[in-house]
Amino acid sequence: MAIHSDVNSLTIEAIEEYLDIARLCITNRKQDGGIYGCPATVLLFSVINAIGTSQLACNEPFRVLKEKPFSCPLNDRQIKQLEQWYRNLLTHNGMIAPGACLTPEDGGEPFKFDRGEPIIIRVKPLYNLVRDAWDRVDKAEVNAAWRPKKQHSIANPVDLSRATSCVSLTASGSIHVPTVIPKK
Repeated sequence: MAIHSDVNSLTIEAIEEYLDIARLCITNRKQDGGIYGCPATVLLFSVINAIGTSQLACNEPFRVLKEKPFSCPLNDRQIKQLEQWYRNLLTHNGMIAPGACLTPEDGGEPFKFDRGEPIIIRVKPLYNLVRDAWDRVDKAEVNAAWRPKKQHSIANPVDLSRATSCVSLTASGSIHVPTVIPKK
């Protein structure tokens, strides 16, 4: 983690970190021979969400899957199911929807549907889709229009004059970096 002067550079670094760790999750094997599919999928959906939030002016950031840079042939219902069955349940409950599945397959489309429902996510192809999409995103546009909402404002922010390694967003959305960081 580096010190950032704005939310754009902070978001870019966070997304790069998510993608780096997601790659490690799918290239390193667990003792049972499997991949770390759940954490990789959480991180990849976090990147999709971040890209969608910065590119779409709506409350449905996963709809970016239908748009450039993803251009997946998905309908709105399928996108909502991916979000609810995989992203939300993994992030908030540590599970995916019963009957749905993550696989370590190397090839194929990232999402397999049966009767319109996303029953399988192929984690490695999902990584490739998200990595490729991120590589095509105009980084200058990432979070360029973001402004903190009331619920994102801290009533009693950290006193950064006493911080050892801390950064903080200001009300305008820029990053406040203390000029002097005292030693311990």
